Amino acid sequence: AIDELSGQEIGFIVKAEFGQAGREQFRHQVSSPAQLDDLRRWAERRLTDDRILVVEPWCDAISEIGIQMKISKDGESQLVGVALLETDETGTYRGSDFSPGWEHSLEWQPARAFARTASSAPSRAQLG
Repeated sequence: AIDELSGQEIGFIVKAEFGQAGREQFRHQVSSPAQLDDLRRWAERRLTDDRILVVEPWCDAISEIGIQMKISKDGESQLVGVALLETDETGTYRGSDFSPGWEHSLEWQPARAFARTASSAPSRAQLG
């Protein structure tokens, strides 16, 4: 996947399955062969440990939210809150906006519906 994407005029990101907040990820903005070698070594080390890596195109974020769900022991999920994430030009998290009102906008309905579906799915523990 890295070789295939490296020949294109797009950036991409390779990240750990459950990485978050910029941890366990390598961003590649089309540049030098040395950087590509660094990425390959980074990925090989993680794959050697039987980890899963996700490779996806780099997209400039227009807007981002955080959705907090509460999941009870019996598997019922409840929406706790939605916060607009504030980031700088590099995508680094700088804070959250908890202002009321905007979280109900139609723009975010698909994300909220997905969060409900994902939080209601059986966990690996429940599946055995």
